[in-house]
Amino acid sequence: MPGFDPSPEAEAFRARIETFVREQVVPLEARAFLSFDDAMRIEVQALGKAEGLWAPHLSKQLGGGAFEFVEAAALFEEAGVSLLGPLALGIAAPDESPTACAGSAPRGERT
Repeated sequence: MPGFDPSPEAEAFRARIETFVREQVVPLEARAFLSFDDAMRIEVQALGKAEGLWAPHLSKQLGGGAFEFVEAAALFEEAGVSLLGPLALGIAAPDESPTACAGSAPRGERT
């Protein structure tokens, strides 16, 4: 299997995710495991958005990072260090699939 060398942009984004998850998301885990509700979901997602880490797999036009599939996979893996990491980045099911589809939806009139 061929190796994978991420672009400098993807590696920088991965490092940002690593720091974000370690410093902001992991500390929330104990509270989340005791009592997780919609308010906490909104809080966790707001943190990811505020850091500019939301939806790295989507196009810039849709507010994402515009990373290619293989690069996005490495970013998803980094977020997965915490169970809350994918949620914070908008890449947890069921969010990931509909947002990914939004990026490939046809534009303009249907014939």
